[in-house]
This record gives sequence, C-alpha cells and structure tokens, in this order.
Amino acid sequence: MQQTHYFFAIRIPYGISQNMQAELKRDNLSFKNWVHPADYHITLAFLGNPPSDSILNELAAKLKKEKWEMPFSLSIKGTGTFGPEQKPRIFWAGTEHSEELMVLQNKVYKASLEAGFQLDKKPFCPHITLARKWASEKNFKETFRQPADIKGDDYVFDANDFQLLKTNMEQTPKYETVELFSLERS
Repeated sequence: MQQTHYFFAIRIPYGISQNMQAELKRDNLSFKNWVHPADYHITLAFLGNPPSDSILNELAAKLKKEKWEMPFSLSIKGTGTFGPEQKPRIFWAGTEHSEELMVLQNKVYKASLEAGFQLDKKPFCPHITLARKWASEKNFKETFRQPADIKGDDYVFDANDFQLLKTNMEQTPKYETVELFSLERS
C-alpha cells in the first residue's frame, strides 16, 4: 500500500504556472515527467507520512492559531537543476530572495519539528519543481538555452496563504489542499 505524504507549501497562481510551462515547453525539453501547472508550489516543510492523524491535526490546529505576517510579494526568477548537469533529476524555477518567505518557512519548519516530524536538514532553497528525469541521450547543458525571461512582472504574485497539501500519486493534478492558512490580517 502506498503511503500518503503531506507537506506545507505556497501554491503558485494557476495563470502564472500555465504561462511558465508554456514558455518552457517551447524549448522542447525532453523530461520524462512535467509537473501539472496546478501542482506548482514552493515547499515550506515536507512532512512525509505522519506518525498519526492526531499529530498532523494538532500541528494544523497550532498553525491555525498562529499570528502570521501580512501577505507578501514573491517574484519567480530563473531556472536550475538538481542532479547531474548532463542528465538532471529535477528542473526547477527559483525565486528572488524574500525575507518574508524565509521567516514564514522558518516558523512552519520549527512548528513541524516541535510536533515530532523528521524533516530534511538541508538549508531552505525555495524553488518550484517544473519537471523530473531528463529523458534525452543529448546533454541537458548543451540542449537547454535559458528561456526568454522566467522573470518580470508576469511572474510576480502575492502570497496570501500557505497550505497543508496531501499527495495523491495516482491523480493528476496530484496535490490536494487539506488545510489553508491565511496570511491576511485577522
């Protein structure tokens, strides 16, 4: 039986994610799996399979009571890869530095650790996974030309909330919102 994974994330507005994917697919990049635009997000904390539903529910309830900063603006800029340069595992888009995003991620991460979740210890590197598994025999670095501006006003949005998402591996799109945490002033 497949495990259910949960994570906290900021979703990318659908119009922006559709534009990003259309821009990138013009380059005919050979990735095995392209992420559905409705699934574009920035992970704040990957929880994995919770030890129990009650621990997950308690964490969500705690975060619901938290006083959050006001919404903030995020700007998507540039692309990169994880894995070997010639045959990357992950193709992603980045963001311009945002102190508000760093503070939000830190608070969510700490609350998740305090609740008992085992989290990745690597430094936070905000990114949006676009595609997985380079599928061409050609070298990615030689094939890929930097796309025409994954940056600018078309790729700026207000982060008004973050969400607890559940992964449904057999569905497309595969991320389901379980809980929404508003960044609006209460």
